[in-house]
Formats: sequence, C-alpha cells, structure tokens
Amino acid sequence: MPRLWLLLCILLIPLSTIQAQDKLAAPIEITYKGLGIRQKATEQWIDLRDGSVAVIGGGDAVQTNDDGRGIINFLDYGTIMLLPNSQFELDSFRIESGQLYLEAQMLGTFILEFTDSENLHLKTPDLEIVGITGDAGLWASETQADVLVVDQGFVTIQFDGRTGTIGEAEGWRYNAADFELTRLDEPYNRARLIGTLDGCTGIVHTSEGNRGVIVRTGPGQGFQKRGLIEDNQTASLLAKTETTGWTRIQHANAFGWILSSAVESNCELPVLPDDSPEEETLHVINGDERELALLRPFFGIVGLDGFFYQFDENR
Repeated sequence: MPRLWLLLCILLIPLSTIQAQDKLAAPIEITYKGLGIRQKATEQWIDLRDGSVAVIGGGDAVQTNDDGRGIINFLDYGTIMLLPNSQFELDSFRIESGQLYLEAQMLGTFILEFTDSENLHLKTPDLEIVGITGDAGLWASETQADVLVVDQGFVTIQFDGRTGTIGEAEGWRYNAADFELTRLDEPYNRARLIGTLDGCTGIVHTSEGNRGVIVRTGPGQGFQKRGLIEDNQTASLLAKTETTGWTRIQHANAFGWILSSAVESNCELPVLPDDSPEEETLHVINGDERELALLRPFFGIVGLDGFFYQFDENR
C-alpha cells in the first residue's frame, strides 16, 4: 500500500519538477492507455492512466498491452518510445561527468532517439546496443530475428562477440553468419526490410470490375481487412499456403495475405501451413503531434497506412 500511495503522488508532480529533483529517475509519459509499471523487488503491475507521468529507476519494469504506448525521457540525452506489446526493464541509469550511462533489457517495438550517447547497454535476445547518435527503430523478439533500422545518425551494436555500426537509411536483421547491411527507402521498418531481403515481386491482376485485391491479416476470408492493393500494382511475395490458395506478402508497414489467384508471378515461394496464424497487428491509436514526429521516419505519414495509424473520435 505505501508503494501504491507513493506512485499516485508522483503522478501528480509536474514533469519539470521531476527532472529538477531526481536526475537518477527517468520520467515516463503514458501517451495511450494500456501501460503498466512494476517497481523494483515487487511482483505487482500498476496500470497508469492515459496522459499521466510517472518515474522509473533501476530495477523497475514497464510493459504495454495491445494498445498501450509511452515515452521514457532520459533528461536531455534521449528518449525511448514503447509501442504496443513491448517490455522495458531498466537495470541502471545515471549521469556522470556529463555522460549518460544506461543499461536496460528490451522486448517488442521501440523508437530510439539519442544525442551522442556512447555508454548504452540496451540488451535484446540477439544484440546489444552500445552507442547511438540519431534515431532508430528496434524490433526485438524471443522467437524471430531482431531487426534494427536507422533513420539519421548511426547505431553501434555488439552481437556474437562482434561489433558493427548501422548507418543512416540502413537496416540490419540478426544473422549469426555475417553482418549484412541493407539500404532502405523511407519509411524504415522491419516489414520493409524483410520484404527487401526475402520478397519476390508479383503483379496484382484481378477479375474485370474489381479494383484490386483485399489484404487480410491471415490466410482466409474471415480475417480482418488491413488494406487493398490496386490492379496492376506490384506486391512483395514471401510465402504461400499448402492448399488453400493464399499468399503471404509484405504490405505497407507490416505483413498480410492475399488470394493467390489475384497475383501473377514466377516466384518459387516457401510453403506455410494452411492454418498459419494471424499476422502482427501493430497499430497506434490517436497519436499526438510528438509521437507522429517520432514515428514518421519508420511508419510514414498518416494516411498512407490506415491500419497502423488509427483514430478513435470518442476519446
């Protein structure tokens, strides 16, 4: 109960007061409901209200649900934006001789923006970020290869006993065999990198009277619609189902499925089970001006991907 009361009191303190009084605690702004904090040496997750501000220190953890978002501010040194279904555990945070020292563990999707920080240890299942100047997008997973893309500046990483640097407009997918960088056009994100590396080009041709093919979140008519590819447009094909006639593609800022009969190609695609699961449904609801500025290099402008950028007029 005392810890809960303390946190509730903190939420009422203005952000400027937090920064002035405690430089070893990082303010976190809850930008959309669905974010919780677990304090050091506790097991209880405390859900925070939309628009509130709290602080986290060494040993604290943060997680978001399917919708939740938050921005952690490390004073004037940088920010980390948590997108939905992400986890961030802060091991240590200090300022020494004008330098930021930060250690944390990360799973999920993040936007990183730092100014000349060379004392980072941001750990994911496949890599460790040890330096960053500029802004980057990070996709970290326990089941799939980690991906890192850079908009401006550079990011230095360590993996498998090696060190590498990812530069402006470059993307990298973890591969224990080598350190291969890929040039990308904006927006820079995981799906576009994978489409570039693994995709095979096909052309959409639908029946007369149709204006294109619907992209769905899974291989079947019952899955949610996530977009449309117009007739005679290209699609980056990644795989196909065994017998049900669906093709997996890279679409906008994510992945999706289209009817195989609606696309022409000479691609030899990998075969996936007919009951392949729904694709990721990452989205941002009611992003504010600051968030949209952080997201734009990695997910494009509002209007180009109506599934990723969503708006709820009732909020």
